[in-house]
Amino acid sequence: MQVFDQTVKYRESDSLIRHLIRVNPLNREFHAIFIKTCVINDLYKTRIFASYEMAKHIFEKKIDPALESGDLGLVALISEAPFADRSFYSFATKYCSWHREAFYPIYDAIVENMFWRYKQQFAFCAFRTDAFRQYACYRGIVDAFISHFRLKEFTYKQIDCFLWTYGKKVVEQEADA
Repeated sequence: MQVFDQTVKYRESDSLIRHLIRVNPLNREFHAIFIKTCVINDLYKTRIFASYEMAKHIFEKKIDPALESGDLGLVALISEAPFADRSFYSFATKYCSWHREAFYPIYDAIVENMFWRYKQQFAFCAFRTDAFRQYACYRGIVDAFISHFRLKEFTYKQIDCFLWTYGKKVVEQEADA
């Protein structure tokens, strides 16, 4: 987490998103959703090439009650957008997480890679490949990781930052080898 916080680019990006969510915590106004969608998509590079359509999709789903209750099915509801033939799973986890960090851990391919590495080395949890794309299972993996390594004092966001930063470093080292 410390390396992540020391990188100005990431710290400022997170600060911007945090500010947007604080100013616009609800998802009742299309323009607020559109701005949040554009910023999260751009800063996290989630490859939504139709941000307007995604914002419209979120707006039409009226997601605030599901967010408030911590409904894990909301990730699938957002990720399966009718305007594309692919899933926006990573974006959906990020959008939900930024609104309710205590309920929604972020999914990222780099983090998934790190969970596989930790599973091989420490057998902290039994899971299959398809578990990552089933959000309740994914959250279970994150919770098992937190429990196994006694990391309960850390938030989902802090765990994500650690795994993503460390995972990025591992991938770069392997590419250099």
